[in-house]
Amino acid sequence: MSPIVLVCLICAIIVVAAVLGRSFHRGQDIEYPEKDPDFRLFFRIGIAFLVIGIICLVLAFTSDLAFLTTLPLFIIGVIYTALGWNKRDTWRKHD
Repeated sequence: MSPIVLVCLICAIIVVAAVLGRSFHRGQDIEYPEKDPDFRLFFRIGIAFLVIGIICLVLAFTSDLAFLTTLPLFIIGVIYTALGWNKRDTWRKHD
């Protein structure tokens, strides 16, 4: 793998982590009863895994990175995004 590709991958992961960290921190000060999971959080985590999974899959197809090691990231992203989107009517309104 070339150094440019590795640097781009690391930068993409840092950007996704920063955006997620900001979005998680924004809703942290609100108190909710702990009876149902926050499906908006599932959706956000799923989108992050999708982005990282797609980047890794593109790298796997264009370089010597193993395809089977990056596929689970994409699959987890699809599952979490679908779960969060399916339950979007129960998202907590705190923004």
